[in-house]
Amino acid sequence: MTGFFSEATKEAFNLFCLCFAPYSGQNLQVLKFKIMPHSTYIITAPCIGCKDTGCVDVCPVGAIYGKGENWDQLFIHPEECIECRLCEDACPPQAIFHLTEVPAKWNSSIAKNYQRFELDPPA
Repeated sequence: MTGFFSEATKEAFNLFCLCFAPYSGQNLQVLKFKIMPHSTYIITAPCIGCKDTGCVDVCPVGAIYGKGENWDQLFIHPEECIECRLCEDACPPQAIFHLTEVPAKWNSSIAKNYQRFELDPPA
């Protein structure tokens, strides 16, 4: 398969081999890892009726929607959020939490947020 790999890929592979050449006769432990799905921040119930747009103004990627919409609250697009947490600090009603830190009483906000963008909520 001549030409299948780019020159940059070949160089990276050669560098990798050079780095591990001294260990070639030893048993190396292979570390296993799990690729985690993209995470996001979630806007929860305290935003309902408030819709303070301080979070929208600080979001560097424009991932917060609902400012000009007739929705009951704002929503963060899960696939656009870069987890910078600027929105969390800019939210006066303290309604924004990382996906893994949403209080149990507002867990329904997770599905509501994903469904707003026609996405499946995490399992």
